[in-house]
Amino acid sequence: LETSGLNPRKDKILTLALCDETLQPYVFDFRGRNEIDLGFSLRTLELILSKRVRVAHNYKFDDEFLFQNGVALADRVDDTMLMHQVLDENSFHGLEALSQRYFQTSPYGQEFREALPDRNDYGLGEAEALYYYNGADAWSTAKLYVLLSEKLKKAKLFKPVYQRLQLGVSRIVVEMERKGLPVRRDKLDEIHRSTEEQLKRHEGRVRRACANPDLNVYAPDQIRTELFDVLRIKPTKLQTPTGKPSVAAKQLEILVARDSLTKRQKAALESLLEIGGRPSLR
Repeated sequence: LETSGLNPRKDKILTLALCDETLQPYVFDFRGRNEIDLGFSLRTLELILSKRVRVAHNYKFDDEFLFQNGVALADRVDDTMLMHQVLDENSFHGLEALSQRYFQTSPYGQEFREALPDRNDYGLGEAEALYYYNGADAWSTAKLYVLLSEKLKKAKLFKPVYQRLQLGVSRIVVEMERKGLPVRRDKLDEIHRSTEEQLKRHEGRVRRACANPDLNVYAPDQIRTELFDVLRIKPTKLQTPTGKPSVAAKQLEILVARDSLTKRQKAALESLLEIGGRPSLR
């Protein structure tokens, strides 16, 4: 697919390219179609291709756009990007880069994008240039599928690693992102209440140790005053960008490890560390 942007909920499908067994690409132009017409056309293509090998590169992207238009093929499509990740996980997996690497093609995508008035909107490109770009993607994907399938099968990675693991997990992720995960609100509320109670206890410990019931334990300047002036704890050399002694978690961890601390000093530092997940102190 070529689209007008990256958001499947607001951007449009511009063109769709397919390849037949002879690697001849065919490009379908959907620009200017209304949603009903587009959905009907895509579902008709789905029926025509129902018994064919269906391959895409980074199909997760295409799938979201197709799903928004009533077509769901995620469980019946191979993905050449995932295939290549199995073979060479540390290299680049972009379609154009792989096409240049394995088939010595020209940088057709770069040439197309450089001619656009706005590189983020493919719909602004000349029709013939868009067709060529989309068709070249389809041709490259088909060629990659043949090549990478052979490599994976030769390495005995096609079924156990690519199909069952890599492709299987990808399909699960697609469903999770689309449907979400069930969450028990009562459990979340219970965790929230418990966390709030623990925080209040630690806030109280800090205020008692500093003998200051009005202390804002999330105000760095107030904490500096209490630790270094009131409790007379000697700061480390760690400082903020403005040159003040730091009261960040790293600083507090160094201070609390000192053997010379009084019980009051240690209690204040330990409680401050316990609430360190709140707005960070600097």
